[in-house]
Amino acid sequence: MKDTLDRCIHSLINQTLDHIEIIIVDDGSTDGSGEICDRYASEDRRIKLIHQKNQGLSATREVCLKNASGQYISFVDSDDWCELNMCEKLYEEAIQSSADLVFFSAYRHRQDGVAIICNLPLPVCLYKILDLYDCYILPLYGDIQQDQLITTGYIWCCLFKREMIEGIKFYKDVFLHEDEIMILQSFMRAKSLYITDRPFYHYNRMSSNSLSKRSTYWNNLQKISLMMMRIDIWQD
Repeated sequence: MKDTLDRCIHSLINQTLDHIEIIIVDDGSTDGSGEICDRYASEDRRIKLIHQKNQGLSATREVCLKNASGQYISFVDSDDWCELNMCEKLYEEAIQSSADLVFFSAYRHRQDGVAIICNLPLPVCLYKILDLYDCYILPLYGDIQQDQLITTGYIWCCLFKREMIEGIKFYKDVFLHEDEIMILQSFMRAKSLYITDRPFYHYNRMSSNSLSKRSTYWNNLQKISLMMMRIDIWQD
């Protein structure tokens, strides 16, 4: 992650919205990333840096959330980066729409080129969460026979109102597609979702060390199914 970390942090400290809080968790890195984080934290008062023994992605996100104080929360993986106006524009969208969640698009960078992706391909609009059950929540199962996704739950394509995810459960025994479980829990609390088609995030799939790997997607279907069952009960 050391090779991509500078680009990631640069995209955060240079946001056009200056009044932001940047929480960086060094999850037991051994490649010099911790020293890079130390340097940035010493130069920018907005950075809160936490060093910890390696605990995995879910535990790291839980630490981030516990240390956050902002009204809105967004997550960024260390091998990705953001458009410099991401925070400003998403904050504007959230305030103007009064939405509990905001979905936005991203640029996916792979060896075969760049594509724009999103969690849910619906027109720009404010939606009630209950109206999205059939078109978003159920399709998160994907097509088991074809082994492909129908809708996705990329956490970095979402801006959360703080109370939508505060105190949620982080499943530390899940090591792939943790995002879907987190978004499903936020859907159990949220009443509204605003969708914008503007791409503010750069999802890096160029590296063999990318944080996201899809090769064993169905290994965690049982955990995701458990959350689906809870949402079924909640909807009834």
